[in-house]
Amino acid sequence: MQQKNSDDTEMKATSIEKVAHKDATPRITKRGAERLDRLFKIATVLFLKHGYNGTCIDEIVRKAGGSKTIFYRHYGNKPKIFCQVVQTLCIGIVEEFTDDNYEELPLVPGLKVIGQKLVGVLLSSKHLAMQRLIYAESAKFPEIGKIWYEQAPQKARAKIAEFLLSKITTGELAPIDHNASAQIFHDLLLYTPLNLALTGQLPNHGSWCEQHIDAVTKEFLSSRSSNPSTLSSDQTYP
Repeated sequence: MQQKNSDDTEMKATSIEKVAHKDATPRITKRGAERLDRLFKIATVLFLKHGYNGTCIDEIVRKAGGSKTIFYRHYGNKPKIFCQVVQTLCIGIVEEFTDDNYEELPLVPGLKVIGQKLVGVLLSSKHLAMQRLIYAESAKFPEIGKIWYEQAPQKARAKIAEFLLSKITTGELAPIDHNASAQIFHDLLLYTPLNLALTGQLPNHGSWCEQHIDAVTKEFLSSRSSNPSTLSSDQTYP
């Protein structure tokens, strides 16, 4: 069933874009910037709620106010704003994790804090909605899969690698490939809870996640100790 006032009508979009491009570099006032920000925020909400096909430019403009001319002038078209929305979401979500400083924490408590923060961020309703959106649309828009991978998993792994390197530097952790080890910890930590959450199967109690994080931390460190039963927060792990 076609959407009413569909934004996919090429002739209408083209005519609007021609009008918009008469003034290629308009001066943006404070009120104009606020309107553009509202357009972007409304587009974000609608894409997360309804997906790409379920969202139309008419609805974005109607809810945000303004005009389609302004929309096309600043955001180009629906695919362009969609990719911008995904990139902004990815950056914002991963910064909730990467903006914190973990390097001052001892090895074992630090890994657990990293686990708690990362799992908490990625199990948020906003991230899960974004993840579902990316999975659903990445075949149609391969660029959003690349954006997500570079902005989210890669940056989270890099942050973990920085922490492991700092523990090598202080002697809490013997020399290892900190980048490869960061990827292992990251993937062990997230694979099960994220897939359970995306399919609605995650146990509805916080203790499950805490037990999972503790188990992953112990498993990760035990592979670097000849005697796993002696693991402690002040031990150097070979």
